[in-house]
Amino acid sequence: MMEFIKFLNDNGLMNVAFVVLTFFGSLVLNIKRKTTKNEYVLNLLKQGANWAVAVNAQNVSLSSSERFEKGKQYLISIADKHGMSFLDSTIEGLLELAYQQYKTNGGDNHFQPKQDDKPVNIDNNNQNNSQYQQHAPFDPSANK
Repeated sequence: MMEFIKFLNDNGLMNVAFVVLTFFGSLVLNIKRKTTKNEYVLNLLKQGANWAVAVNAQNVSLSSSERFEKGKQYLISIADKHGMSFLDSTIEGLLELAYQQYKTNGGDNHFQPKQDDKPVNIDNNNQNNSQYQQHAPFDPSANK
């Protein structure tokens, strides 16, 4: 290694090697900086998508497509604020993922809570014969 450095120095190529290394080093650092910023903004967009989905899902005055569009515009504004732009498919994918997670966690549930599937039978004495009553402790005064 030392011989190589001596060769570069003796032939005046040390400055050329320094310029080349500096140039490529700055390119690598610039790429790393952009990657870090992209990851940061993408993380902000994920958080923004989660927030937008939760807020818009509660807004019953908007249709589903209007809620989606409102969330999309919110995420685009976050990206614009940081001087970045993302493909529509990226923004839409983040919103869809956030919505699916929101639904999985019990949000935006439009179904009635599931009730006991077994019918409740009423006997002639108007007493409830449901499974819960059948397993209740015996009360001799109830049969009189």
